[in-house]
This record gives sequence, C-alpha cells and structure tokens, in this order.
Amino acid sequence: MTDKMLKFVKIGQQTPPKRKIGTRKEDFNEIYDEFVTKKAEEQSSRCSQCGVPFCQVHCPLSNNIPDWLKLTAEGRLKEAYELSQSTNNMPEVCGRICPQDRLCEGACTLEDGFGAVTIGSIEKYITDEAFRLGWKPDMSEVTKTDKSVAIMGAGPAGLACADVLTRNGVKAKIYDKYSSIGGLLTFGIPPFKLDKDIVEKRKEILEGMGVEFILNTEVGKDVDFQDIYDSHDAVFLGMGTYKPMKGNFKGEDLDGVHEALPFLISNINNELKIDTNLISMKNKKVVILGGGDTAMDCNRTSIRQGAESVKCVYRRDEENMPGSKKEVKNAKEEGVEFMFNYQPIEIIGEKRVEGIKVVKTKLGPPDA
Repeated sequence: MTDKMLKFVKIGQQTPPKRKIGTRKEDFNEIYDEFVTKKAEEQSSRCSQCGVPFCQVHCPLSNNIPDWLKLTAEGRLKEAYELSQSTNNMPEVCGRICPQDRLCEGACTLEDGFGAVTIGSIEKYITDEAFRLGWKPDMSEVTKTDKSVAIMGAGPAGLACADVLTRNGVKAKIYDKYSSIGGLLTFGIPPFKLDKDIVEKRKEILEGMGVEFILNTEVGKDVDFQDIYDSHDAVFLGMGTYKPMKGNFKGEDLDGVHEALPFLISNINNELKIDTNLISMKNKKVVILGGGDTAMDCNRTSIRQGAESVKCVYRRDEENMPGSKKEVKNAKEEGVEFMFNYQPIEIIGEKRVEGIKVVKTKLGPPDA
C-alpha cells in the first residue's frame, strides 16, 4: 500500500476535462466533466500520506482528506463517502466551489515540483458517485431526543445547522421565503459552477434524515416569529449575507451601474423561470470592478449573456487577487480581459455610465 500511495512520482496531476470553450460559453451548464472511477482512484493514489497533513490543517472544516483519498485509491468508495460527509455537511458543494488552490491544494506538499493532489475534483467525485448509487447518511446510531429547533433560512448556514442537529437527535424545521432551498448557493452562485439539481439533491437527503422544510414562507409576514419561538426549544437565525460592499466613490448610482448580487440573482431567476426581469449584458461593453470570486462569477455570466466585451479591473496585481486562480484561468479562457493595478476612483457620466476613472497603482512592501 505504501507504493500505491506514492504514485505522484510516476503519475502527473490531472483534473477532469473541461468542456470546449466555444460550447461552454453558450450555456450555463457546469464546465467540468466527471472523473471516471479509474481516473479518480489514480489521482487519489498521488497523495503521499505525509506525516503532517497540511491539506487538512489548511481546510476550514479539518476534513480527513488524506484518509478519504487513501480509501478512494483502494476502491473503498462507500467508506470514503462516509468519512467525507462526517466532517462536511455538503461535500458535493465544497468540491465544486471551494477555493482549493488557496486552501487544501495550495498547502499540499506536492504543490511545488509534482503538482498538488486534485482534492476538490476527487471530493466532488466521491459524493456524486454516492448520490448516483443511492447511498445516504447512516442514521442508525442516532438517538432521538424530544427537542426541536426552528431554523430561519435555508442557505448553507441553515442547512448545515439542520444536518448537525438531526445527527444529534434534534428535530429541525427550516423556514425560507423562497420556493427553493440553498440561499446564495441557488440564487447567487452561477449554474456553471454549481448545478442547482445538486442543491435539490441535498434537500432530498436532509428530508430523508428527518428535516422538515417550510418554503414560500416569510417569517414576520406569513407566520409570526413569536409563534415559532414559543413552539420550539431554540431558534437559529441564518438569514444570509446579502448586503453589498460599496466602492464609496462618485457615480455609483448612475443608470447602467449594477451591484453584483442583484445581477447574479436576476440571471439565475431568469434561468429558473422564476422571474424574467433579467439584468442583461447582451451586446454591452462590461467592466467588472473587483478581483474576488464574485467578480469572476459576474465576468463569466456576462460572457454567457452575450456581452460585446468584458474587462475586469483590479487594484492589485494578479498574484494578490483574492479570487480562486482556477476561476481566473477559466475567465481568461472564456474571453475576459484583465486590467491589473488600476484603482477605480469615479464612475463618469451625466445620467448614465459613460466611463470609469482609474489611477495606476504600484504595490509597496507587504504590511502586517
């Protein structure tokens, strides 16, 4: 087995193949194809099982990454799935949208020289296979209590809370004003990164565990908060982080200037046929201000909507962008032009945006 887990000296780093650029720019489907079993086992076997698992240390969830890589390499996929979901409430989501290059993969001891183990792709493969084969969390050892908790919001916080409570025998009931669960997982993150059927599958799993969903229900309007509070042992508030960050410069309120979340949400609502009031970038010259993952989502959504051109303006250099390197690469492939070391200071126009005033920046020595 030692030899089996030292394959990195013979096998190079590989990720699942991407769909062709010309094709993927025309729709909002996920861009990565699935790992086949043989390839997932092969890539898992590249893990060196190092003494100090920096991948696990740098994972915010402290996932048992080396262990489920080893199990996958050995073909023990059900055990790998059980281990993966024991510390992660939604591994099928994290495998798709976590910035692995800044976390587990960035900390992999093979990153310099051999290329990091493709942890995110394997995590996605494990759970997708589990879903395909109908595996579900083992609840046989759970002892039910007489406690119940009401959860406000069916976003990632609310779903994770319900998962943990249910595994500890507490009845969880989730309230959400929308018709679908997921919060920003559903309405914020574009489908080309996270297919919405994946989120619905998590709802099916949670319902199978005993979680109850009360959707299309706005607390304080359709149902009184006090009634909910009085009928449960506790209430968890997970309403989400929808408040945008402003640039605080002149011209932000001009016609043609859009905040990221309303733009992304309008696109998904249009895709899901919930609301057709689409903020469309078709045939427009688009400039995105910022360099994080939300900016990459706006870049790539604008491309798919048929923008004439898309420029991404960021105040620092590429090395210091907060967004995932993988997402920056995908955006470049799809035709986004990046302008580094430019700080926007004003949006110009009388009634409608006509231009953006920027200053050239230069990085100084790193501070504390």
